[in-house]
Amino acid sequence: MAADETDVAVLDADAEEQHTQADSPKKFDVGGKKLKILALLAVVMVGEAGAMYLFVPGAEVRSGEDAAVGEGDVEPEAMIDIVEGEIGQFNVTNSVADPSSTIHISFTLSAIIPTAKAEEFETAAGAVHKGRIRQAVLTVARSAGLDELNDASLSAMKRLLREEIRKVLNSSYISEIVISDFKTMRQ
Repeated sequence: MAADETDVAVLDADAEEQHTQADSPKKFDVGGKKLKILALLAVVMVGEAGAMYLFVPGAEVRSGEDAAVGEGDVEPEAMIDIVEGEIGQFNVTNSVADPSSTIHISFTLSAIIPTAKAEEFETAAGAVHKGRIRQAVLTVARSAGLDELNDASLSAMKRLLREEIRKVLNSSYISEIVISDFKTMRQ
């Protein structure tokens, strides 16, 4: 019986040892999976950081590009080679913007054009198409809405004026419209 008890005790010890050996690889295996996931995550993050370092320009490069281009998408050489050509002074009455009153509008209109095309523009706008340009400007000003007249930068009116003048001249001399001395008075 004593031998049986020792055999049972040895069997119990063997079973316990096998049980602990079976448990420990599972715990280590779970830790191994976590370790692999963390390692993979670290590799991906380092890869992304490396890609950002290679593909995104530094602050020095970005500020240099901004300084070189200036404002908008006009090249610096083009900004130097431009001239302002006056189209004329205009006094217009607008009753469309506010039907309950009449709005008197006065402004001076100029166009920014490349220096190379300045002479052609002066000929076309001054002598050849002067009346048609004046009519186009008056039409745009008379049909302008209250929002367009109250816009601080007058961007909608400038865009419409540029489009209409380009249609009349049948050419794209104008790169920008300048409205100065803009005044409105309600009656």
